[in-house]
Amino acid sequence: MKKSVEPDTPILDDCLKLSSDPPAYKTKHYIVEADSKYILKAVAWTKCIESNVYPIMLDMMEHTPKVKLHALHFVDHRHRGSKGTGAWFERIKRFRNTQYVGSRIKIFHGKLHDQPPYRKVGDITYETIHGLLDEAKNSRNRTTKWKPIWRYELLDRIFEMELCQRLGDEMASEKRYHKRVKEGANYAVFAKFWKAYGWEPFKSLIVRLHNDPNFPPTLLDQNNFAYYMSLFTKEDVSGFFEKHGWNIDNKTKEKITEDLQKRSN
Repeated sequence: MKKSVEPDTPILDDCLKLSSDPPAYKTKHYIVEADSKYILKAVAWTKCIESNVYPIMLDMMEHTPKVKLHALHFVDHRHRGSKGTGAWFERIKRFRNTQYVGSRIKIFHGKLHDQPPYRKVGDITYETIHGLLDEAKNSRNRTTKWKPIWRYELLDRIFEMELCQRLGDEMASEKRYHKRVKEGANYAVFAKFWKAYGWEPFKSLIVRLHNDPNFPPTLLDQNNFAYYMSLFTKEDVSGFFEKHGWNIDNKTKEKITEDLQKRSN
């Protein structure tokens, strides 16, 4: 196999070169692997995300996620499923024959053609969100995968909307919000809940999922979700969900009132 030509540039000066072909370089939070034709742009884009976006994502988590490394593989094709998407998260795994374990993300190298300026939202960022939330959603201590009252990526998408706001990109946040609302069903309900109550109750949910392996996501039916979100917001939000078509039973409402009173005493 013909070895790739190694680039010589300051962009790579503070990176750890791994023994890999195509070339792979490790930054603080990422491993970047790409053909030598694309490696400079790939590392530069990754560093842009790492410097300007990644710290904000960690701040949104409140706790330190177990997944601290993300392997970006720039490949020559789009995903053959998912309508041909240009970036996708696969799983948590070890990188090649190294000691590094992290989320595995693939990105079509065509995403680099119009860079820079480097996109801060989408692609690298969104797939990294999957890696950060994966442990909380799919802990091995849980008996089932993440299939509560919403689809798999809804919490990730709310995370992205909040991130856009924190990056000062209100237009991107609003665009994603209206897209979620148009999707209907529970996507719209949760997007509207985020709009009304902000990120904090969702962050509390992530913390609970992270800290309590006996709190499986499948417990989150409509009643339980309304209950926990009431505790996280410190007010009875069952009426919000009823307004959007949910049926919250009286037993849950009584428990919400009782437990909120206990917490206020």
